[in-house]
Amino acid sequence: MNVDFTSLSPDDEQFSKVTAILLDPSCSGSGLRRVEDTYPSAAGTSTTLSTEDITRLHALSHFQTRLLTHAMSFPSVDKVVYSTCSIHAQENEHVVAAAMDATTGWRVVRREEQELGLRTWERRGVAEGELKEEDVEGCVRCERGDGTIGFFAAGFVRTQEVVEEGEDEDEDEEEEWMGIPS
Repeated sequence: MNVDFTSLSPDDEQFSKVTAILLDPSCSGSGLRRVEDTYPSAAGTSTTLSTEDITRLHALSHFQTRLLTHAMSFPSVDKVVYSTCSIHAQENEHVVAAAMDATTGWRVVRREEQELGLRTWERRGVAEGELKEEDVEGCVRCERGDGTIGFFAAGFVRTQEVVEEGEDEDEDEEEEWMGIPS
């Protein structure tokens, strides 16, 4: 199948059993460039971005957020992994924050829930934007010099069931409501 991912309907029967999506969208590729050619990263360099680069990063970030939120809209999907070979927070942590703001029923996989190799990886996300500290800790970053390329990954898990159209949400909420937590 060779189609635009955003044109796929989450409600299409052929995707009804899909429970996980690995999303590795187009990105700036800044993590693949030679060190002297890289743009500023979360780790910081002294290179200044051109207006053209800033415009491109903004467009990429918007597109990546659109793809990530679309992946989260598939009713049977309960896990999404988002990754880029970018060193820019705008394509990484900012996209994570934008997706968290745009969706409900999802959260970043916490560090303590990750597999051992990821859980013990030292370099985490950067605290930029509106990400909570536990979300920053859930992000994994690689920078050149770590023995890797510049790379970013964040996992997401669904925290609540998708309510099908026609179901009565209020009825379920009334049954489960345990009062206001103290």
